[in-house]
Amino acid sequence: MAKSGDRKGAVVAYDRIASAGDLDPAFRGLAVLLSVMHGMAEADPRSTIERLAAMTATGNPWRPTALELTAVARLKSGDRIGALELYKSLADDLAAPPGLRSRAAEMAAALAAS
Repeated sequence: MAKSGDRKGAVVAYDRIASAGDLDPAFRGLAVLLSVMHGMAEADPRSTIERLAAMTATGNPWRPTALELTAVARLKSGDRIGALELYKSLADDLAAPPGLRSRAAEMAAALAAS
């Protein structure tokens, strides 16, 4: 659905997967992330941050991605300082994937420079 341009339909489908209690938590977490990614343009940043909060906990396998999306939501809400702090912490997080760390470092540099 998302590839065909039906973002709202994709969000509904991902939310349905995320709420399926019989699925592995890792798959439900992935569904939450995909739902947030496809719905972020229209979503309220505060509700996005709240939705991702549990996934930003230490030990959550989706933590780095959830933190990156939280930083985007903070930027969208006007919280540049909060976003900068998250990007800096992600850039220094050796447990985060290298590509994500690189993006976070670039965003931190851009926010610090402006």
